[in-house]
Amino acid sequence: MAELVLIEDTSTLTEIFDNYIFNIDSDIKYFSTCNANNQKKLSSHILSCCNKKQHGDILLGNKSHVFISKLRIPDECSNKGKRSGYRCIILVDLDEAIIFLLHLYSKSKKKNLDKKEEKNLERLLSEYLDNKGE
Repeated sequence: MAELVLIEDTSTLTEIFDNYIFNIDSDIKYFSTCNANNQKKLSSHILSCCNKKQHGDILLGNKSHVFISKLRIPDECSNKGKRSGYRCIILVDLDEAIIFLLHLYSKSKKKNLDKKEEKNLERLLSEYLDNKGE
């Protein structure tokens, strides 16, 4: 299997997933306020986990090579581990070797995704698969 590539460029993500409620641009700005190197660490952590096939909790699509997953990311600024750190929602496409960063939030600010966010993820995955022809 090829090394996975992380798509985290906010303009690309907005272009592809514009009609969904997540604002990855503000998510990344919030995440990066503590340390300018955090975004590189975030990317490195996501790629490291996914390339080791440690995709976190699969939320949707676990019967295919395309799925939405939740990763736990440590909050190094507050010296918090994965349990109390950040949650990162990603769409993983193993066929194309691509990971899309969809949403990033602090567990201290939000425990879980709400029902509206879950429905939007279902719709996003369905449309993504339709566009792929699956």
